[in-house]
Amino acid sequence: MIIPLLPDDCIHEIFQYLQNDRTTLYQCLFVNKFWCGYVVPLLWKQPFSNFRCWEFIIRTYLDCLQPQELLNLKPFNLSIPNSSLPPLFQYERYLESFSNSDMEIGIISWLRTNEVVSFNNNNNSNNKMVSLNDERIRPIMRSLWQMFLSRSKNLRHLTINTGFGTSDLPEISLFQEIESSSSSYPRLSKLKSLDCCIGHKSHEIQNYKNTMNFLQNWGMICKSLKRIWVSVYEENIAAQDLISNIIESQKYLSEFKFTGAGNITENVITSLKYNSQFLITLKFWMLRLDGVSFEGLSSLKTLESLDIQWCEGITIKQCKFLSEAKFKLKSLSLWENTLSPEITSILIEKAGDTLLDLKFDIITMETIESASKYCPNIINLCTITKKESYDYLFPWIKKLKLKKLDFYSSGIDLSEGIRLLGENISPTLTYLNFDYISCTPESFEYFLKLCKAPLTTLVIVFSKEFIDNCLERIKDFVVERKSMRNLVFVCTPILWLKWSKRELEIIKIMEKYGLKVVKSISPPLTTLVIVFSKEFIDNCLERIKDFVVERKSMRNLVFVCTPILWLKWSKRELEIIKIMEKYGLKVVKSISRKF
Repeated sequence: MIIPLLPDDCIHEIFQYLQNDRTTLYQCLFVNKFWCGYVVPLLWKQPFSNFRCWEFIIRTYLDCLQPQELLNLKPFNLSIPNSSLPPLFQYERYLESFSNSDMEIGIISWLRTNEVVSFNNNNNSNNKMVSLNDERIRPIMRSLWQMFLSRSKNLRHLTINTGFGTSDLPEISLFQEIESSSSSYPRLSKLKSLDCCIGHKSHEIQNYKNTMNFLQNWGMICKSLKRIWVSVYEENIAAQDLISNIIESQKYLSEFKFTGAGNITENVITSLKYNSQFLITLKFWMLRLDGVSFEGLSSLKTLESLDIQWCEGITIKQCKFLSEAKFKLKSLSLWENTLSPEITSILIEKAGDTLLDLKFDIITMETIESASKYCPNIINLCTITKKESYDYLFPWIKKLKLKKLDFYSSGIDLSEGIRLLGENISPTLTYLNFDYISCTPESFEYFLKLCKAPLTTLVIVFSKEFIDNCLERIKDFVVERKSMRNLVFVCTPILWLKWSKRELEIIKIMEKYGLKVVKSISPPLTTLVIVFSKEFIDNCLERIKDFVVERKSMRNLVFVCTPILWLKWSKRELEIIKIMEKYGLKVVKSISRKF
């Protein structure tokens, strides 16, 4: 019997569904020419998301350069092999998301690989280590920028970074020249998303003249952004004024996130009112908010999601401006801020009965009463639990019709809390995440025995001890209930563990009941911050080095400590750090500013 072919539109829908599954897409490349034509554009939408292949990506893009563009690189004696055949596809045309720092890292990786190949082939290469200041990096970047601006008609997301060793952008005349000569496809004017990390220090401003000039002229380049994420890692008023000007120039901004390491200025807050009819999501992370009026936020009419995390200085006066605003929140996140229970209660009360998602860590009788009274429709909850909150937290959870629960630990043994959760768990819950939960096997078994929720997904950020003691009990639960479809163990790369023979046998049994077991690594790390002890350094620096060498995604490793714990690197530690720096990593030992 001949198997009928699927219609083209069905094939298209299937590949759209698989667009983030790169492993499967790579396998589909070789089925036939038709499938290949569908898959290649998906793989090259965000090519730099594959951290293992940056040098290959740069080599492919260099092959796509036209002869005249290659002439611009001739003075720099680059070993670009001449291919007798052109690339099978115009890969640059599929680009949708682009980062200047990712491209620079890719160029450095390609240069290093090219140096080694040239040396091995005895091509008179000096095989010197390619540094961040290598004179060949900028001309290659300029040529690739020129190619993308000329031919990447699908560009929708742009990431611009300064500081941390990144290079300056090409001069703004390049962008103006390309835009004026490509009126049929004005590349940057179609952007929908901008990520901007201003990480340079004040004395480094001369190194980023072109980048700052580019951002200052943003209002003339693009007015259609829907999403802006900004990070400013120094108290830089000029940079914040620049960001406020970008916000004011946009017509349909729906999401804004500001992350920093200092005060946010009044201008940034005020500029948001220019998008009061469109702004839906607002995020403030790692900021000092004292002395800043929230009056400008009260004009936001369509705001649905407010996310405030790791912030300081929020006052009752500021919250009253928010309580008088007309917007109706569906999502509220208040996490690891220096908030009083009173301020937390005011913000929860403001959210009211439209609130569906709540994330908060100030768990007191006052905040629980506010949530219970004013927010009865919560279906997604993320919270942290402490022993002193058991009496009012779990009865409140029982009253909610939750679908999703993220359950965090405050670093204590939660055996009693796990038992209480089993007794009070919502019968509508389908997704449960235990994040760094410490409990006895007996208490977890008790929880599973009492749990009547139709769980389909269980996520556990685990320790080896948890696996050893509880996997067998989870298997019994899966076999008995038959509702589970996903069991996810999440860990950091340092804690990544191999399954034992017995564990693999248990997993096979669970898979027979339709369960998918996943051991997942957290998303690719670019920055790791550790508030450390000497013991941690002694035990883990070598493992971190192995991770940096293998993954090649890490760019910043920050150790934070108080002056009393300020330690000199040992000879071996300095050797390890030098190895990591060869892979583009910047290692910083920082003093805590709160000391």
